Amino acid sequence: MAEVNRGRGVQVGDQNTQTNVFMPSQSQPLNLGALNWHVAATKVRELSRDNAVVALAAVPLADAVGILAIVLGEAEGVAVSLLAHMNPARCRELVTALKRQRPWLEQLPAAAAEIAGLERKALGSLGERTGQVEHIGPSTEGTHGYRQPHRNGQILWSPRRGALEVQAPHLYDGTSGVLRFPLGSPEPAPRSAQGTEGTFQRFEGGAAVYRTEMYGVRAIFGFIGAYYRESGGPAGPLGYPAGAAERIGPSRHGKRAGWSKRFEGGTVYRVPRETEGYDSVSVSSEIADYHHAQGGVAGRLGFPTREAVRVTSSFGTEAVGQTFEGATVFVSRHGTFMVRDAVGTLNVRLGLPSSEENDGRQDFEGGAIFSSADGEFSVRKGILEPARRLGFPTTAEQRLGENADDFAQFFEKGVITVRDGVVRSWVSALEEPWP
Repeated sequence: MAEVNRGRGVQVGDQNTQTNVFMPSQSQPLNLGALNWHVAATKVRELSRDNAVVALAAVPLADAVGILAIVLGEAEGVAVSLLAHMNPARCRELVTALKRQRPWLEQLPAAAAEIAGLERKALGSLGERTGQVEHIGPSTEGTHGYRQPHRNGQILWSPRRGALEVQAPHLYDGTSGVLRFPLGSPEPAPRSAQGTEGTFQRFEGGAAVYRTEMYGVRAIFGFIGAYYRESGGPAGPLGYPAGAAERIGPSRHGKRAGWSKRFEGGTVYRVPRETEGYDSVSVSSEIADYHHAQGGVAGRLGFPTREAVRVTSSFGTEAVGQTFEGATVFVSRHGTFMVRDAVGTLNVRLGLPSSEENDGRQDFEGGAIFSSADGEFSVRKGILEPARRLGFPTTAEQRLGENADDFAQFFEKGVITVRDGVVRSWVSALEEPWP
């Protein structure tokens, strides 16, 4: 048996039998002109990008247009990639013939040239290419453009701003328009109150991407983005974005699902309204951490219902209070504690909470509030000690005479009276209110 390979085929001989098997040379481009356009389009999709470009360059313009028109209809991304990597003059000829099928193709020659130029300059920061030039859009503002993905980011091209580097590989979706197209290159952002420095990049529709060493790349858009800008951005109380937007809820108090996004200085919530729509409410980091520890919106507190306010108690203590669906949270020198709304209506003269509610009792600066089957009643600090052996209160204070500080209060096991500042307690089985 003899085998001879002379480049044009394989010659195999076995005694008196010889077979010639001819094989195409791998160094010669595929002759697409010898095939009908549909077959040629299939072959083009099977070739590597560079080999397909060479094969298309070897056929007359009319054939190349016919083949690419089929590829464009079946695999738009393949056609765009091939056109973007062709000789610019040949690309312009083909685009001129194909733009009726896809009007946005008219922008491709300029986009491909600008993307290639920026890629050479930004390769160090963007890293290696992870895909081919692709068409993206339209954005929600009607913009069509092109994208070149890289390991650490991407290059985006739009008619309005040309080619721009975006160091956010996992955040961009030009079709849905979450960030849309960039309006400029990254630039330094203000130093936050928490001491963080970073950069930001503007996008269509008021969106922005912030990048910091501590929190990485974070996108801001939509209503939370608008609220963030109105609050002062990085230089405001929220500082830099520190997490992604999250879908949360519904709450146990009846509100449907909403959204939240974490920042250095707190969390912004998109709180569902009673009927339709949402309101944006921010919660400071201290209250947000407390809220999270209580189970978040699915816990006792639910969604925040209004912005925090500064308050001063009747004892002169300053605090920050914020109302949620299920309670109000106070932050003061006593700590961070919640007060249920039903309890909160009783504590005006008792001041700020100094403990959590536990076993039906919650302590305040000026006393305590007890909750039982008999109801919820406040007890002044001055009678808490003698009331210890009498159990829970069963009535509110009942005034004795004209002096507001003279009163009686019934408990499970007795009664306490206060007259002229003198506190007296009796253990009794009285079941009727004080006459």
